[in-house]
Amino acid sequence: KQLYYVDENINKEISYLWETQQNTIDQIGNKFINIDWTNSGKDTLSVVKVNTKTGCKSSATMAIVVYPQPKIDFEVYPLSETEYQFVFCETQRKGYSYLWNIENMQYTEPTVTHEVTGMDNSFVTLSVTDRNGCVATIQKDIDFNRNFIAVPQKFTPISGKYFMPMTNGDLQSYKIEIYNARNEKIWESTDLQNGKPAVGWDGKFRGADLPRGKYMWKISATFNDGTQWKGITHPNGSCTPNGIFILED
Repeated sequence: KQLYYVDENINKEISYLWETQQNTIDQIGNKFINIDWTNSGKDTLSVVKVNTKTGCKSSATMAIVVYPQPKIDFEVYPLSETEYQFVFCETQRKGYSYLWNIENMQYTEPTVTHEVTGMDNSFVTLSVTDRNGCVATIQKDIDFNRNFIAVPQKFTPISGKYFMPMTNGDLQSYKIEIYNARNEKIWESTDLQNGKPAVGWDGKFRGADLPRGKYMWKISATFNDGTQWKGITHPNGSCTPNGIFILED
């Protein structure tokens, strides 16, 4: 709310009629009003001064520009058992500033990485201020131990070691596929054991070792509570259930 008033001495014979085109006026006295500037865009505020004894009138009009509140939302993506990425997922505009509060730690970038302190749940708050000084705030209760899949970024195929994602929640369905640089599928699995991925890739194709380099994985998975896994966050901020890993010596 914003207060407006006519800077004149009180006169019982004078009344004031206030009007806006798009927003709501709360008259709190003959000369005083509050306005909720909730509808953004161009507006006008006008006041008519009426002498109730003579009927004489005079008026004044003020042009008003109401800036919209920033639209804000964020997503959370696990990177490992203890590390999470928080991503502002609305359009980033020039002049925006960001303030995160995650487990009483503050960050000021649109995308931040946070290592949890061991708490199961925490309220995460994001406030965004635009170049006009308008502030919007959102808060979410984040369960840090629920429904994530961590996928290795590198893999060395030594004896007894396999390329296999890790999840902290039980899965009801799961499929992983691996492709080479020519987009040829070289391995897949849908095997689960007690809700966890049961089979990993050994770095071979038809029993033969594959050359070192970049390979792509794709995963589709649904947790027991019905949540569908969205994927991992890429450097450009997008989230997809696929990515690149490196097969190395």
